[in-house]
Amino acid sequence: PVLRKSYIISDPSRLWSILARKQYFTNETCDIRQESVALDRCLVWYNLLFYGVSTTLGGGVFHTLGTVVGGPYYAGSGAVVSVSVAFTVTMMSALSYIEFASRIPVSGSAYTYAYTTMGEFLGWITGVLLFLEFIFSATVSANAWALNLSQMLSYLNIPFPDFLLFTTINNYIYLVPIATSLVLLCSLFLFMGLKESSYLFHIWFASDIAILCFAIICGAIYSNSELIVESFPPNSNAVSMYKSVGILMLTFIGFDKIPTLASETHSPNISLPVSMIGTLTLSFVLYIGIALVLSSMAPLTLLNTDALNQAFQYHGNEWASILIYLGCFMATTAVVYTNLTAAPRLLLQMSKDGLLPRRLKELSQNHIPQIGILVSGVISCIPALIVPLSSLTNVASIVTLLVLTIVSLAIVMIRLNPPDDVPVEILASKKWYKTPRYVSHLVVAYLFFCSLGAALFNQDNAIVYSFGLGMVIPAFIIYLILQVQDNYDSPCTFKCPLVPFLPCFSTMCNMWILFSLSWKDLLIVVFLVLFGVIYYFTYSMWHSHLNERGASGGIHLSPSLSSHVDLVSSDEMTFPSQRL
Repeated sequence: PVLRKSYIISDPSRLWSILARKQYFTNETCDIRQESVALDRCLVWYNLLFYGVSTTLGGGVFHTLGTVVGGPYYAGSGAVVSVSVAFTVTMMSALSYIEFASRIPVSGSAYTYAYTTMGEFLGWITGVLLFLEFIFSATVSANAWALNLSQMLSYLNIPFPDFLLFTTINNYIYLVPIATSLVLLCSLFLFMGLKESSYLFHIWFASDIAILCFAIICGAIYSNSELIVESFPPNSNAVSMYKSVGILMLTFIGFDKIPTLASETHSPNISLPVSMIGTLTLSFVLYIGIALVLSSMAPLTLLNTDALNQAFQYHGNEWASILIYLGCFMATTAVVYTNLTAAPRLLLQMSKDGLLPRRLKELSQNHIPQIGILVSGVISCIPALIVPLSSLTNVASIVTLLVLTIVSLAIVMIRLNPPDDVPVEILASKKWYKTPRYVSHLVVAYLFFCSLGAALFNQDNAIVYSFGLGMVIPAFIIYLILQVQDNYDSPCTFKCPLVPFLPCFSTMCNMWILFSLSWKDLLIVVFLVLFGVIYYFTYSMWHSHLNERGASGGIHLSPSLSSHVDLVSSDEMTFPSQRL
């Protein structure tokens, strides 16, 4: 269905109704949408667990954790506290994700959740951010893989052409051909099908767990309890322990790729929550073990990004160091592969909704989105080839934090906004501070004050800093108003506890971490999203499936549109009686 331009030109005020239109899902809707594109249901909960753990561990446990324990943060054994705080903050956002996964068990992840609660335009923006997260996460890991290869070859004194690893063009452009080769190789393997790929998830999961358990057990033999005591604040830098929470929080991200496989999973409303909680919990235990081992094996001044290898080399155990290198290769390859697995399924879901060309939802004979795999692989090769690793990491962090924030606020809206079958008389009788129609406005205001406060709080100027701290007051007042709202809840297999406290607090934490990153990288994200906005107004808005008057399966066109829509389709409008 194509929306005619004359509809908006005749009354420009109708544009808002189009941007705010939503999709509502019933149980029947989810089943219909799962079957409308014949993806192969070949996964169960433990396949998703292996997939999530392989994505989450990645380079974080081999590289990032070393920078926290050693240089440049030098938090020492205080990294255990940093990991615990980062896990807690991440779990707050994850709980919102998990509830949505049980309510709307279809592919699309945060894109579908935002489309359902915040409208088509914000859903589209979320989809763009999520796609950027998958692409940049894959390219970050590909560059980390190339860096690890360079370090290992140097350690083993094996010659390798430098131009294949890193070639510097100028101060801003670096060519990393070997990283691009890894992205292309993973894309080719994706064409063999998800069922066959699940065996790779098993191999990566087993190798990650085996090598990390080996590192913990073997490292405990070399451990020195005095180093743990000496490196724990106040004996070491307590400020570094505080500042490292942000970078550690991002190492736990990986669970958000799991919902993209909902259409290929048996009993997704149960399998998704179980696998997402299991992914975070198991990753947390391994991170704690590695942090304790690193802080007790060697002096902090000897450790940095390659900390595990450096710790074993400090004790002269070269064969263990080589094993760690191989484990890092396996882990970073798994992250590239899993992100490139998620990206085409997101494109497929957006194509099913009409926001992207139809070709992206075409499947091959072995039930894979072949066009989406090709597009994702080619786009990923560009930043993997020419963008430096530091910029890739920051951009990936920014888009990830934005997606987590959107999902956290979306769960507040779906829980506090009344469903369609609540009588108008009941809503009209509410006191002014319990008026659900203003929940969306309150959520936007809360996000504004949190963002402004975080931006000012991260400045060095004392006056600006105090203004940023003062933004906590209006944000807290808005939170109190949200707290007294009635909870219009519906049953599902998992519910996020303490709504709206946990989502609001996680939003504040996400904004604080977001604005502590480089403003240059923030502008890069804004520039990329702007391209997505232009595409929406030139294609997606006119081809959305919500342009249909009789969208089947409970897809809901805004009532303000339904009375005078000038559309190609002329079927009868249907409305759902209840949302999930």
